[in-house]
Amino acid sequence: MDTEGLIKQSVVEFPNSVKNEFEIQFKEELKDFIKTMSIAYNEWKIFDELVKDEDNAHISSLIYGAINMHCTSMHLFISGYPIASGNMFRQVLESVAMAFLCSKKNLGYLKRYKNNKYSTSKAIRDVIKKHKVLNLSHDALQTLRYSREFYDNFSHPTLLSVSMHVSMTNPGELYFGGAYDIAKLPQYKKEINSRVGLAAIFDNFIYGIKRNIHLAGNIAE
Repeated sequence: MDTEGLIKQSVVEFPNSVKNEFEIQFKEELKDFIKTMSIAYNEWKIFDELVKDEDNAHISSLIYGAINMHCTSMHLFISGYPIASGNMFRQVLESVAMAFLCSKKNLGYLKRYKNNKYSTSKAIRDVIKKHKVLNLSHDALQTLRYSREFYDNFSHPTLLSVSMHVSMTNPGELYFGGAYDIAKLPQYKKEINSRVGLAAIFDNFIYGIKRNIHLAGNIAE
């Protein structure tokens, strides 16, 4: 393949062969992911129907964004783009944390967020600090922190991010665009399981946020 063909393939063609390899290897995990994210999406729809004011609309948009990005992150990952997927997954974690911080309006985070006076990169740190008033488990939130720290590696040039371009199956070979490297299967499993695990508790996140802003049944309190 000439250089122009290589660039064209990575820009305008979808790497179906890569996606097919992931789908074969992770068929059950992807099935679980789709099922649980469907539940989360339906829970968000119920949540959004209860929203009656601008403040809660901001929270609803954070939840929707987290669901949308989590699905897109998985799509990017199984298409062979782990760096882009990791960057988006970090935004998912921060959106969930930000939605929780905004769910207790007396804390002031929602106002600062609306006025662009708050850096959402601090959301996970702050949601851990405020876990008691937010009715959250401190231990459970550590998972958000550890995941955020890991995916920071995909936000900057690091040995981990650079290694994504290098074949472990065929040493010396470089990948351009989407890739599936069977030698990286243990890492793939870890990343897929991380996304599936978060998907499984998404509906709990939504319930917790709804509880904090006193949305219940069919009436906005």
